[in-house]
Amino acid sequence: MSIQFDIAKQIIAETCPNRKLKLENIRLFADIIQPKKYQKGDIILNEGDICNCLFYIEKGFIRQHYLRHDKDVIEHGKSSVSCPLKPSDSAPLKHSTMPP
Repeated sequence: MSIQFDIAKQIIAETCPNRKLKLENIRLFADIIQPKKYQKGDIILNEGDICNCLFYIEKGFIRQHYLRHDKDVIEHGKSSVSCPLKPSDSAPLKHSTMPP
């Protein structure tokens, strides 16, 4: 099996732990996975960008910056599955990578 297939199985297990999918459906999901690598400090989304994909973090951390009530908020995460919401005026998002 491929890396994409393994990632698809893990995403499904983490997001739908009580569902069993047919092997064919897992393969269909795996076929649309496009691996990308980022370096420390790379910006994945900028303020105003609309996220139209799902990020799977295999290794490392993600850092998220946004404003909440006119205060800068920074969150760090290791969540395997990350799908940032559409930025809004009250909570624009900026993502960058962190070292593992």
